Amino acid sequence: MDRLTLLAIFFLVGCAAHRASTYRLVKQDSGDVLIPPGVRSPDMARRALKTGAIAGGGPCSAAEGIVIHRRGKRLKIDLRRDALMSRPPGWLSLWSAGIEQQGCIGSGQSLRLAEQIAQSLPLDPATAFSLLHAGERQ
Repeated sequence: MDRLTLLAIFFLVGCAAHRASTYRLVKQDSGDVLIPPGVRSPDMARRALKTGAIAGGGPCSAAEGIVIHRRGKRLKIDLRRDALMSRPPGWLSLWSAGIEQQGCIGSGQSLRLAEQIAQSLPLDPATAFSLLHAGERQ
């Protein structure tokens, strides 16, 4: 291998190693923001998420800020952070339970999907908790 090829390999491996692979808590003017793995900026407004939820045979109802795409036996979801942040407490858990009842996702998948969505975008930890739990203390 020549030096140029070797240098290019080291550069590419080094760039791959700098991807965020852990959660990071950063302070902003509006408060704390928890940034999930794979997200570089606390300002990320949209994200396409490959879920671990198993797709069911029924219809999938999208909601404002959430678009569902079937990818074989799995679902891909396009999310908008602003739409999630404006939802009332417990909304994400109720929505995911609703699409489970419709058959969009397999039985027992709703909580897993709701948690994955809440943990996929940079959010204030209290906001993420609120999306999952209605009226519970933090």
